[in-house]
Formats: sequence, structure tokens, C-alpha cells
Amino acid sequence: MDARPKLPLGQLKGIMTAPLYKTPIEPDVVFFVVDVFQAYHILNDYMAGCNITSISSNHTINSVVCGGSVRCFQENTPEMKTMCAGSFTSGKTEKGEVNLFIPGKHIGQLAKRLIQRTLKSGGSSFLGSGGQEFPGIDVCKKCPMIRFKDPKSE
Repeated sequence: MDARPKLPLGQLKGIMTAPLYKTPIEPDVVFFVVDVFQAYHILNDYMAGCNITSISSNHTINSVVCGGSVRCFQENTPEMKTMCAGSFTSGKTEKGEVNLFIPGKHIGQLAKRLIQRTLKSGGSSFLGSGGQEFPGIDVCKKCPMIRFKDPKSE
């Protein structure tokens, strides 16, 4: 427990959670639960929007959401964490999802970059020919369990 990231004792006034579009204040941390392909795109847009070339993350024992949120807040850097071991078996998450934390003060730069790229290429994906609506759809098309149809061809 002592090794986990912590906020300074006695300085925390409160924690508020809300959907990003409904928050009445500027967020300190924006928390996402996304699949790995979405995380890839979000982090690439974050790096492009903030003009940096790499991101490092810390894995901490038994502190996925708390540790990720606190480190993101304290270091002003994105964090990506795996799900905790029980999150899938308890039905809270799907396989392949990760926790992603973006500093609130940088969310505008990330969103601006995503919008620019989507307008330029017609979609959010970097994969394949680019511009696919769903990040990773070209990989998913090869999955024997899922069949995608082009709505234009129906």
C-alpha cells in the first residue's frame, strides 16, 4: 500500500466524477475505458496535439484506477493501465480493454488533433489505408467471430 501513488494527506477537498461533456469544472484527469486500438489512436493524437514523441507508463500493484489517476494528476502525463484481474470475471469489463488517463489540461489539444485528422481523412483510424470510422476495423475484419458489412452496399 505504501508504494502506491498518493495525493498529499489533508490537501484533498473532494473528488467529482461526471461525463466529460457535463462537467461544470475543468477536469484534472479524464478517464477512459477503451479497447487497445482506441488507446493507440488516443495516445497518438495526444502526442501529436502536445508535440511530444513518446509516453511512458507505470504499472503499480493493485492500484489500476487510483494509481493511474493520481500519477496522471501529479506528473501531468497520460497513463495507460491494464484492467485488474477481477474486472473481466466480475463482468465489469471486456477482454482487450485498458484504462487510459489523460491530464485534463491537455484534453482540448487531444480533441483538436483528433478532429483535424478526422476531417482530413474521413475517420479516426491510422490503420490500414487510414480514415476508417472505427479504430482497428481492418484488423477486426479478419476475425472469424465478427462479420462487418458496408452499409452502403446493402
